Amino acid sequence: MMFNGCSGLTNLDLRSFNTAKVTMMASMFKDCPKLASLDLSSFNTAKVTNMSKMFENSDKLVTVYVWNEWTTSSVNYSADMFYNSTSIVGGKGTTFNANHIDKAYAHIDGGPSNPGYFTEKNAVTRGDVDGNGTVNISDVTTLITYLLRGYASNFNDSAADCDLSGNVNISDVTTLNNYLLKGNW
Repeated sequence: MMFNGCSGLTNLDLRSFNTAKVTMMASMFKDCPKLASLDLSSFNTAKVTNMSKMFENSDKLVTVYVWNEWTTSSVNYSADMFYNSTSIVGGKGTTFNANHIDKAYAHIDGGPSNPGYFTEKNAVTRGDVDGNGTVNISDVTTLITYLLRGYASNFNDSAADCDLSGNVNISDVTTLNNYLLKGNW
């Protein structure tokens, strides 16, 4: 319950956390309504047995970064882990599903064949054209600037191929706009 109820907290730097001996992460980020992303890539969760309500009511949380030390293999309690975390999106586009709010989706997103709510730390987030960790209207602006000028600061060409065609063009702007309006690719 370390950050439980952190209603004013907008970001956290947890990259140096050593969690190798931690067994309980229940309610850790519960009721954190202003957090948009979390970098949990330093977390080793091999001994964690309780992740219930870990992200509950963090409804602005979009991106959670994890790495290969993240596992739920020892977790016995994960009820409501993602309850009301309605903005969360995995690295390959998996969006919140009210039928999957326990540990079942608490892993790196593998797309439709293996949906998950997390993003691999070193993975490129589709649509995050400006590389700031979130997909929003500034990514559209960066993409348009790139297409018009051939250059844009912080431009991530891997993330700019929003329609997955292998090319970056105006179709990617349309696809990105549609994602922002509808919430799915």
